[in-house]
Amino acid sequence: YESHSASGRTVLKKWHALGYLGMDDEVIDLLNSWALSGPIKGDAVKRRDPIEGPFTENELLAFNEGVVRAYECGDLSLRDLCLCLLTSHSGRRPRQLAYMKVCDIEGRKRNSKDESVYFLMIPRIKQKGGSFGTQLRKFYVTPELAQLLMLQKAEAIAKSEALMGFRMQA
Repeated sequence: YESHSASGRTVLKKWHALGYLGMDDEVIDLLNSWALSGPIKGDAVKRRDPIEGPFTENELLAFNEGVVRAYECGDLSLRDLCLCLLTSHSGRRPRQLAYMKVCDIEGRKRNSKDESVYFLMIPRIKQKGGSFGTQLRKFYVTPELAQLLMLQKAEAIAKSEALMGFRMQA
């Protein structure tokens, strides 16, 4: 398995760099000459690998129902429920969700049919050339998820105001 080879090579190179006995320069030269390839990106998804690939529809439904049930029983906070549901609905990386700010949770807008539309502005973290937080991608959410996110937003603001001892401006 390639990742074990790569991590083994790292340990041996560190051993040599620290000056411990038993690791000759020739061995390090040999290790440096090896080109180890990593896993093929997206392969587990394309193959629908049951272990390393994405959740099936049933697994995703069971996950979502499980976190809602845990919240209803008091075993999960509103913040954690929102993070779990945002992850399962959007497929975003944890870092993207961690970088979100309260202002990235947009209120209700209206579409051409005068229906309510809810969305988030999620930071793009892998884009080159942009500074942190400047590139955002609009992600539409269901009204049910939007309602939970707005509750969590109000809770976060209230906690911040209580800690700071004054009311924040909108």
